[in-house]
Amino acid sequence: MNLLFKKILYAGVKANDPKHIIISIATTNGSLLFVFVQAVAWAIISKTILNLDSTFLINTVGALVTLFVYLGMHISAPEKIRPIAILLLLFYFSFINLNLGFGSGVEFYTGPLIFFIFVIAPEINDFKNVAIKVLTITVIISTFVAMTYIPPFLNLPPEIHFTGYRLTIFWVTILSVVLLMIYGSQSVYQLQELELEKAKTSAILSDVLPDIIAKRLETETGMIADSHGGAGVLFADLEGFTVLSRTMAPSQLIEILNDLYSRIDDCALKNKIEKIKTIGDSYMAACGILDDNNDPDNLIKFAIELRDIVRCYSKEIGYPLDARIGIGYGQVISGIIGKSKKSFDLWGETVNLASRMESTGELGRIQVTETLFWRLRNKYKFEKRSGVDVKGYGMIDTYYLVES
Repeated sequence: MNLLFKKILYAGVKANDPKHIIISIATTNGSLLFVFVQAVAWAIISKTILNLDSTFLINTVGALVTLFVYLGMHISAPEKIRPIAILLLLFYFSFINLNLGFGSGVEFYTGPLIFFIFVIAPEINDFKNVAIKVLTITVIISTFVAMTYIPPFLNLPPEIHFTGYRLTIFWVTILSVVLLMIYGSQSVYQLQELELEKAKTSAILSDVLPDIIAKRLETETGMIADSHGGAGVLFADLEGFTVLSRTMAPSQLIEILNDLYSRIDDCALKNKIEKIKTIGDSYMAACGILDDNNDPDNLIKFAIELRDIVRCYSKEIGYPLDARIGIGYGQVISGIIGKSKKSFDLWGETVNLASRMESTGELGRIQVTETLFWRLRNKYKFEKRSGVDVKGYGMIDTYYLVES
């Protein structure tokens, strides 16, 4: 019985329909079913108990037309049939009121009818929505005006009128409660869908942006830009992939790059280093830009582990790979740029110098700026390089990390 009711209620629902549209279709079906059951019930009562052929005919026609529209939900697109269903409800509302007049109780269907058409059902295009709403108000007003000046078409005995009034109040109460419950469910589902979409968006943002920046992007409307007095920036060039790209299939090369970068990402996470981006076979990371972890010691440890990861991976796959690493330390500006494809990036002299440390360094070695040397000279041993020609800066001193 429960399965049959669900089939009746969800007729016309497509597998990929969102929940709020499913509820709208189910509500339309439920309203048609309600009209059908009530029409059949009144037709039986009119024929067997009241012995009123006119009332029997009215309700029989109403039941048949309702059934016809409902079946249309099965064989045609619901969005095309739904306006017809709403028009049927309007017609039936006016027809019954004009036949029975005031005092029968059917005028109380005005509330549920307006609520259904204006709040729950309008999953139709804008023009049809407006037209149906205007028609609804016109039909209701016209019906009540006609009932005021024209006597009921059916002259029923007072006792039948009173019985019908009580039954109608009962049905209207049930329908009102059901519609309110459906509206509440629809609102909850829509809210859940919004929350789900928001969670999906947050997950996507967190995949391409740092978590803190992704959360700020969701809550802040202005420009996101920060200045950091002490931050470390690292550039690593993975040597050997350019040669591999000439000999490997694209899918194989990307698989290797993804595997290696994933290991480096894990290493960055372990050392509390923030990955900024990858450009081809280059890797950029930083510390001290999103939290208080501005100790460049962590960046040095990460650089050593990064190079060792590349060398170990080179042995695994049997191809010659190594890393050239440069690190800078100082003031950095960070922020979000872009409109259609936003990206988080770093700017400033520290970033430029870190990039130059990588490009002027030797394969397999870690080269740092003089600022970083003075900050870490008591923790690590360095080898000075005097008069290195650095683009944009001329001849400057740089330092190689010496590992014991």
